Amino acid sequence: MSETKIMVRIEDVKQMHDVMVLYSKKNAFTIEEYFDTGSVWKRLASIVEKTNKTDEFADVDEQDVKFVVNAIDVCSQRATVERQNYKPIYTLYDSLVEILSKSKSD
Repeated sequence: MSETKIMVRIEDVKQMHDVMVLYSKKNAFTIEEYFDTGSVWKRLASIVEKTNKTDEFADVDEQDVKFVVNAIDVCSQRATVERQNYKPIYTLYDSLVEILSKSKSD
């Protein structure tokens, strides 16, 4: 079974990576979630490392994008940083939801 890849702006990939770190520092993940969280974080870090300064987009596993969207939903309820109160997270969330909805319609 192959993973579906979707095009995500490099800047959004970096923010996806950073939001995982932020919520981890806020202890917003439960112990059972750390394995999956770490796996997604590593894949995002690898994508960021492999990109050139001229790259605007990267292929990201659709499941990883869904994981980050879900993490923002769940963690915004667990941590003091709520997505609607922190513009970079809110903007990232909207951008990822839009990318996912476009990938469904394609």
